Formats: sequence, structure tokens, C-alpha cells
Amino acid sequence: ISLRFGIVFNGQVTTCTEGIQDLATLVSRFTPVLKCSEDVLPSQLTSFFIGVVVTGSWGVLKDVTNLSLGNIASVGVLADRVLTATKGTVCLGGAEYCVDQGAAIFATMPSGAHRPIPLELHSHFRHISLPPLDLKAVAHSLLVTSGFETPEDMAGKLAVLLDLLSRATSQSQPQHLFQHQFLRTVLQKASSLLRRKTTKPEKRGRVQDVVLVEVIKEVALGMCSSDQAAAVSEAIADVFPEQQSVVHHMRVGETMALRVQSRKLSLIKQWSERVLDMYELQTCKRSLLLLGPTLCGKTAALEVLRDVLNDICNE
Repeated sequence: ISLRFGIVFNGQVTTCTEGIQDLATLVSRFTPVLKCSEDVLPSQLTSFFIGVVVTGSWGVLKDVTNLSLGNIASVGVLADRVLTATKGTVCLGGAEYCVDQGAAIFATMPSGAHRPIPLELHSHFRHISLPPLDLKAVAHSLLVTSGFETPEDMAGKLAVLLDLLSRATSQSQPQHLFQHQFLRTVLQKASSLLRRKTTKPEKRGRVQDVVLVEVIKEVALGMCSSDQAAAVSEAIADVFPEQQSVVHHMRVGETMALRVQSRKLSLIKQWSERVLDMYELQTCKRSLLLLGPTLCGKTAALEVLRDVLNDICNE
């Protein structure tokens, strides 16, 4: 960051822009992003540089190598003018502007682009080649910024879960992009729920873990198809065996057996498993379509589950 004028990222950089924005937020810096392409005009680049140096923002030239060769050269010229500016002013676009010493320019290169920095930028941008995405480090960083009290243990579990989910589900987007977006969605939703809860300090960590796991289940099951739901549920259960639902499966099973007995019905294993599946779906706010032949126990299943949940709620 002390370089002030920028760092070029290379390798798996799909999350670099978001990372820069997160870091800028910590130091109260605005982060404008210019998505580079062949259609970007030199005047737009000049205006972007002017805005960054005057306001002290951290500008991001996203996918800088997508610029035309002429515009890449223009970036080098603009960077040189700012770096060599004397007396705190710089001439850009034919006018003099004061340079905010907190300003910085970051340039990212397209995902998977293993290429050298264009020669025009060599003297102004430092080249850093990023290693493959460290899920645990990313998860830890997001947990800390979201205010979770046990980021170390939870970060490792989230990294394992994301790897399992990537294998259990088919996604149209790149794997590392899916993983990062999944993490952000889960933590944003969990943080929002926790802000609305009033919890004693000694119980806050436990409540955070329970809420986080419930949100993970909801988001993960919401993004997968029906034939992938079982594999996703198993993956979550494998990673978080100690985290139970608000209403424990065992308690549901015990109460269900009592309700079945009071109705003078026979408790069949396959039927009881379907009732537990229905419970899982309703806890994750999933829609349910119950199908089966006549007299197979559809109505009884719904009524028993209703009575079971009412009994547990009233305890």
C-alpha cells in the first residue's frame, strides 16, 4: 500500500477487486472501479485518474490488459505524471489538480491471465502473482469483518464445507467465484439476523454458530437442485456434527412416536423418515409437494408433524 501507485494482481484474481474494496473500507477510502475493455476512451481514463487523485480514493482498473495498446500506454503516462508531480499538484487533461497523498491506483489482470505486465506499466506498477485461493484465509477474513467471535475454528470448517459443496453441486460459474460469493451471501445474511437478536455475552459465540449453520443450510439448499439436496445436507452434517437444529431430530423422533401411538397408528421406518425429511424442508423454508398413492399416509404425516412441532413449541 505504501507504493501509492498500484499493484497489479495476476493469477486467480476474481476476488481481487472485492479484496481491495474490503481493505479500503477498513481505512475509510472510497473505491471506484473502472472495468477495462477495448471500448474505454482515453478521456475516460483521464477523468478516472483525476477523480482518484483529487478525492484520495483507491481506484481499481479491473482487467487492465483488456485495454487497447494505446490506452495501456495512456495509463502509463497518467501514472508517471502523478508519481512525478511536484508541489502537490499534477497536470491532467490540460488542468492543474491537487494530489491527495492517500490516493492509490490498483490494476487487476483477468482471471487465469499468466502474462507479464505490459511494458508501458513496468516502471509504475509492481507485479504480484497470487497463489490459488486460500479458502480458509478468505473465510477467516470475512468472519472477522462480520464480527464473529470464533473465526479460527469456523474458518477451517467453512473451507472444508465449500470444497464439499463444490463437488456436490454443479455451478455455471467458476468454482472459486462460486465459493467466494457463497461465503459473502451466508455471512451477510447471518450478520443481519444476529444484529436483530439480543444475546447475553456469554452465549453470543454459541448463538452465532447456530445461526450461521442454519443460514448455511438455507442458502446451500436454496441454490441446489432437488436431486442434489441430500448430498448437500450430508455435507453440512459431516462438517457441523455438533451443531443441531433449534428443534433436535431426536426430540422430533421421540415426540412423533408418542403422537403416532396416540392415534393408534403403526410407526413404519420409511414413513417416519419421510416425516423427518418434511421437518428438514420446513426448517430450511423450502416448498413441499407431497405425493403418494391413496392410503399411504400423506395426511397423517402432515397432521403428525404439525402436532409434533406444536408439542415441542409448547414445552
